[in-house]
Amino acid sequence: MLEGDAIVRAKTAVYDPQSAFNGISFTANGSTADRLAVILNQLEMRNITGNDDPFKGAQ
Repeated sequence: MLEGDAIVRAKTAVYDPQSAFNGISFTANGSTADRLAVILNQLEMRNITGNDDPFKGAQ
């Protein structure tokens, strides 16, 4: 697997952190996007948002 920490500035971006234990939010390193799709499993969502509820975690 290739890992990196690029700062992204995009109109549209898809973010998949691929980290069950130490996921970070898309914006944590200064990345921005006008439209952002985030692909998470429940454990990644809990680690990044601190929430178990998928509806609340999506907000």
